[in-house]
Amino acid sequence: MGDTGRMALDFRILGPVEATVDGTPVSVTGQPLTLLGGLLVHANTTVSIGRIEQWLWDSDDTAPKRAKNAIQTYVMRLRRAFGDDRVVRTVAGGYRVDADESSLDLLRFESLVARGDARSLTEAVELWRGPALAGVTSDALERDEVPRLVEQHLDAWERLVDTLLAKGETPVGELRRLTAAHPLRERFWEQLVLALHRSGRQADALAAYRRAAAVLAEETGLDPGPALRALQERVLAGDVLVSPTAAPATDGRVVPHQLPNDVVGFTGRVAELAALPTDPGLVVVEGTAGVGKTSLVVHLAHRVADAFPDGQVYLNLRGYGPGEPRERHSSLDLLLQSVGLRPDQLPADVGARESLWRSRTTGRRMIVVLDNARSTTQVRPLLPGPGSLVLVTSRTELRGLVAREGARRLTLTRMARDDARALLAEAVGEERVGADPAGADEFLARCAHLPLAIRVLGERASRFGSMPLSRFLSEFLPAGLSGFDLSDDDETDLRAVFAPSYEALCESAALLFRLLGGHPGPDFGVGVACGLLGESAERARFLLGELVRAHLLEQLEPHRYQFHDLLREYAAELLGDEGATAALDWYTGAALAAFQLFYPHSNLAGIDIEPTVELGDSQAATEWFEREWGNAVAGVRYAAAHGHDRQAWQLTRLLQPFLGAAGNLTDLLATHTAGLAAARRLNDPHAIGYMVNGLGVVRARLGRYGEAIECFEERVTIARRLGDRAGERAALDNLILPYQRVGRYRAALRAARQAMLAGRAATPDKRAITLNNLAEAYLLAGRPDRAVTEAARAYDQVPHGASSRVLGLAYEALGELPTSADHLTRAIAFFHDKGAELDEAESLRLLGRVRRRLGDAQGAEKALTAAMTRYRRLGYAEADQILAELLHPAP
Repeated sequence: MGDTGRMALDFRILGPVEATVDGTPVSVTGQPLTLLGGLLVHANTTVSIGRIEQWLWDSDDTAPKRAKNAIQTYVMRLRRAFGDDRVVRTVAGGYRVDADESSLDLLRFESLVARGDARSLTEAVELWRGPALAGVTSDALERDEVPRLVEQHLDAWERLVDTLLAKGETPVGELRRLTAAHPLRERFWEQLVLALHRSGRQADALAAYRRAAAVLAEETGLDPGPALRALQERVLAGDVLVSPTAAPATDGRVVPHQLPNDVVGFTGRVAELAALPTDPGLVVVEGTAGVGKTSLVVHLAHRVADAFPDGQVYLNLRGYGPGEPRERHSSLDLLLQSVGLRPDQLPADVGARESLWRSRTTGRRMIVVLDNARSTTQVRPLLPGPGSLVLVTSRTELRGLVAREGARRLTLTRMARDDARALLAEAVGEERVGADPAGADEFLARCAHLPLAIRVLGERASRFGSMPLSRFLSEFLPAGLSGFDLSDDDETDLRAVFAPSYEALCESAALLFRLLGGHPGPDFGVGVACGLLGESAERARFLLGELVRAHLLEQLEPHRYQFHDLLREYAAELLGDEGATAALDWYTGAALAAFQLFYPHSNLAGIDIEPTVELGDSQAATEWFEREWGNAVAGVRYAAAHGHDRQAWQLTRLLQPFLGAAGNLTDLLATHTAGLAAARRLNDPHAIGYMVNGLGVVRARLGRYGEAIECFEERVTIARRLGDRAGERAALDNLILPYQRVGRYRAALRAARQAMLAGRAATPDKRAITLNNLAEAYLLAGRPDRAVTEAARAYDQVPHGASSRVLGLAYEALGELPTSADHLTRAIAFFHDKGAELDEAESLRLLGRVRRRLGDAQGAEKALTAAMTRYRRLGYAEADQILAELLHPAP
């Protein structure tokens, strides 16, 4: 792991989960160990919060109320255990651990298996120290991940034994152990029977067969499979059993060699190659257009061709592309001719051709590649008889082949960063990639880590010599998909590549695909699809499922989906200007629904829209915000950048209280800056007033008090011009704090008194805010006695943590420390119940100071530690200040 400097990390999950730093064991237990194990299984991949919740708690019933905060705590514990925050990285959408073969035994195992020779396979199986993820207590990982790892382990053993048998070795002892441990895995029994027979132990070989048959009958009620039965017959007949890589029979049969040329300089996909079986059977490789399915399958076929001496057949089924998919009779004609039959020898009946194809291929060790399949029904009649390796590729899920034929399925996803970088280096040269790593990362992001896109754009970049990749992207690459058009080759024009998948959709799914092209954020849920289509949730889920099955969408977790960037651009091109604001309107209406649940009496002059969702209660509104805030913020940026100014400022206004409560100052500043620019372009005084007030709040919280004062004073002017007394009062309230911070105490008191006059007709909660602000003004002006009076009046109007906190400060200034501690404790409880973590942290810090003055060192340390934890979780610098206070307390 290069990112961690000189630290030598070693993770092991093929057995008990263990980790060392520079050779020293790291102690991790409990839920942090479960989190680490899951992230390591998915090393170099971003894991969503939803999936992590499933690992840790498996159901909503067992998950804590604030599961996300608990996960953040476990991440902090891991970082503390390893002494480096970069071991577990926070990335958009979740967390990830980056590793390579040198630091993670699973990646070493997969790399060794991919090499395929006896020595590498031996090293691979020796990496296993026991059951995978031992010590991790997670039903979800045990159910969803461990079986896959076990299957990889057993596949490696099968391949190792095949390799040893091919070399003339007979590992009988190891095979007896394997059949005892895995008695229902017939392949081990086949290998044991074969090894015993080759050792001259025919009676023992037949006894092994009888034992296998008895175990299968007792455990499953089934007879041995055709391969094991055929092997028994050959032992009984006294046949000389040849190795799996023996030459083809010399009986005059045609041996086809139809594979396309292997990809020159095939790069990456080590884990995927390791996951693909190389013994006879049916394999389906699925994935989106351009992800490299055909290249992977053809590369694998070339690698293992020697193990299938009866030939290799390749057939493009034309499921997606120009023209119609290849029909059954045409496909069978080509397949039968590939094994030596002339056209005049083919039966007229298509069913008879299917039977003839199976008969001609039964018992032959062939590779059959059925590329670009449209459906299960297109593939099923083309499956050969037993003995061959069949590799099928498709852009859609071929569930029927998995369910009925027992196909093994690999869903090919976009390339991992290291693989994609290696592919880019192959195209433009390692020197250019190494000289401009940031440009290389941007290049790969523009290509969405799709191999086809990397090769196409890499060809274009290669024409610019040694030009830095960053400059090529910024100055010479056309916008959108046009940069990926080589003009002389439809097979590399991404629009032409994506189009067949889109054109195969039903009308409703195609409409949803287009509408989602206008979605501004990184991912979305079923609710967005419902809103865009005006359909029920059940119908929306069905159509989203169709897009997932067509690999036009990726499903992140239950009911959350995303595009990759190139498909998003393609969908946006299809959408055009018409309907481009549909997603923005949905998010604005949804934000309004959430806002109104918390602030039902708030003045929303100028916001003339209707809610687009029904959220029920404030808890549902909070959950909506936590789930969708990233998309909504992206919506503000998108709206402001594309001239949709109304949605830009309205969405900003409606998000403001949620982002503020979450302490998300970065997004608050970005949205209000964009929203104010949009409001000024509209020359809408209501909109400008909202935006300058919100921007002032953000600047005040960032400590930019002079800029905040300018914003609030402009808001006061606008409110007075509009006759908006409530807006005037709010702006005057907001002016008090920044005036105090810059030492303008008289101005702060004047603003507080003016706010009282402007707020005479205000609701009790608004009057309470003004009274509390007046109390703070008196406190900072050196009048703690008046501060107590006004803060108590505020609390009497509406009990609130803010009033309790001011009372605590005022009584501290008066020297009444026990009373101060009581009020601060009440404020902490209030903010904790409301989930206002930033206010809770500040109140805890103040309580720590008071406890220390009371001589209660233990109580002070407890309060300050709790405050530091909350500040650190929120990303505030106050955490380091408190740590310094704890380490070096004032005398």
